[in-house]
Amino acid sequence: MQNIATIEINKKETIRNTLDFINNKLPRLANFKNLKGINYTGVKVTNTPKEDAATNYFLMIKEANEQYESAIDAVNLCTDTQSKPYKRILKSEINNISLRNKIVNSGYEQSAYYKKRKEALLEFADRFLICQVARNLENIIDLHAYKN
Repeated sequence: MQNIATIEINKKETIRNTLDFINNKLPRLANFKNLKGINYTGVKVTNTPKEDAATNYFLMIKEANEQYESAIDAVNLCTDTQSKPYKRILKSEINNISLRNKIVNSGYEQSAYYKKRKEALLEFADRFLICQVARNLENIIDLHAYKN
């Protein structure tokens, strides 16, 4: 088994994948959040097509909720220091704050902000993978692009 820390990633593609996830897929997953009142343990597997479809949708919704929660957990696990304000940067990405305000609020010059943003996106990709594995999800979303 290969050590995960030695697997080379394509940083540019991983950043692109992470931005796409945050801007396009995470809002969709958010539609399935806050389903804590639903009892997932009551799902029954049957043999009728209609009930099988309902069961499949139910399980997909449960997994989407878990993926969303994993993403939020990943953001909250990201570094949040003066020199590495990754958590704050990611929260501003998720909350669709304008780019101008993101830069102003960060306290960094534009070029330094972009560097920190890239670092934050790479850290999020790692943390998101960890959070999904910790939740034992069946369909893991891996934002990393790997080098051949």
